[in-house]
Amino acid sequence: VEVELADRARLATLPGVKAMYPVAVVQAPVPEISAGAAPDLAAAIAMTGADIAQDSLGYTGAGIRVGVMDTGIDYHHPDLGGCFGAGCRVAAGWDFVGDAYNADPTSAAYNPVPVPDADPDDCNGHGTHVAGILGASGAIKGVAPGATLGAYRVFGCNGSTTGDIMLAAMERALADGMQVLNMSISAPYQWPQYPTARAADRLVSKGVVVVGSFGNNGANGLYSGGAPGLGDKVIATASFDNTFLSLNSFTISPSASSCEM
Repeated sequence: VEVELADRARLATLPGVKAMYPVAVVQAPVPEISAGAAPDLAAAIAMTGADIAQDSLGYTGAGIRVGVMDTGIDYHHPDLGGCFGAGCRVAAGWDFVGDAYNADPTSAAYNPVPVPDADPDDCNGHGTHVAGILGASGAIKGVAPGATLGAYRVFGCNGSTTGDIMLAAMERALADGMQVLNMSISAPYQWPQYPTARAADRLVSKGVVVVGSFGNNGANGLYSGGAPGLGDKVIATASFDNTFLSLNSFTISPSASSCEM
């Protein structure tokens, strides 16, 4: 519902209106990659203890349906199954917005009109990156290489999304029978009462394990955590530094007559 600022009080008096919240604009997640560098995930599986789950306990994620609410998933990738639909690794999903969608009014490419369709392919890359960490099975091995994935695309190729579209994706993930929902999305300076956080709690109450980013805004101080990760029942994840670092090295002979990288 769109109303003028002066009419908000009148809207609140209408029968059936329980609460009102602004439709938050949520920026697309961007990997923090410096020029010429790539994220080093080689040690991540040990840092999270997933190697123990796989190697010692024998868990692969087989039989578990995991939804990824993000920029879509490049299901053409062989490590993610190479196809979309029943019988594929990426078995379910929906594109809620279309390629050209961008909810950021400050962007030159501002286009707040979603054009949904049934193909949640990824033209940004972030959702595929997340899906690979989660469930790649091939040259790259994810945390749960046996899991079945759902792709819920809430971003266009570039730009932002909004809270109401995120809510629609969360409802779709529940309807599709996702047992886990990952949302590497966060809007800072929100509260646990914001609808996306409340909806995440509702999903948990209905049996869905919800994992949400708490954001990358810690340097801004208190209250910079974001919804939906602020939900009381959500597993909120923060960013932290890798315990391993890959660097170039070289050796040199005692006489300094030869060296190699």
